[in-house]
Amino acid sequence: MNPGKNRWEKSLIDFCAPTLAGLKCANLFGMIYNSEEELAHEISRLNHLCNGKGIQIRVMNRRNRRALLLVFRENMLNQVMEQEYVWELLCECGYQRSCLAVTLDTLAGRIETAESFPHEIGIFLGYPYCDVKGFIEHAGEDFIFCGYWKVYANENQSRKRFREFDLCRECYRKSYRSGMGLAQLAVAV
Repeated sequence: MNPGKNRWEKSLIDFCAPTLAGLKCANLFGMIYNSEEELAHEISRLNHLCNGKGIQIRVMNRRNRRALLLVFRENMLNQVMEQEYVWELLCECGYQRSCLAVTLDTLAGRIETAESFPHEIGIFLGYPYCDVKGFIEHAGEDFIFCGYWKVYANENQSRKRFREFDLCRECYRKSYRSGMGLAQLAVAV
């Protein structure tokens, strides 16, 4: 690993390249941390590197020294939230229409307290609405294809997106290994 690079940046590249590249509104991944101080320091440092590019990193949950992190582009996620059908689904799941910060607080609360992982999270991760709705209606069964998410419609379009994400991740990993930093890899859109 190059000097100045660390496991937090490497994980961000590994799990969030499509969001860093502006191809996706958000990614979610888990990180093991050694102390609350380390977690706070790294989230602050990563946000410092990424916020100028329109990317934010937020802790959604922490348990047993494992943090669940949402990496998102606020402008892209706000565009998703402008859709009336998205709010109809979220309201069915117990959300009240509000600003993005409050909506993310609600999601974090549902992650913390729900008996199972809240399936509407696909909306926040930029999955196609028909696939999120299909997953909820079919309880995760009867999908036609599985890649980054379970696909219930538009298989060819989803396969194309999955290939784009794979190529993006491969390109970002290679660039990171060759010495490009996170601040260089995160693009402004």
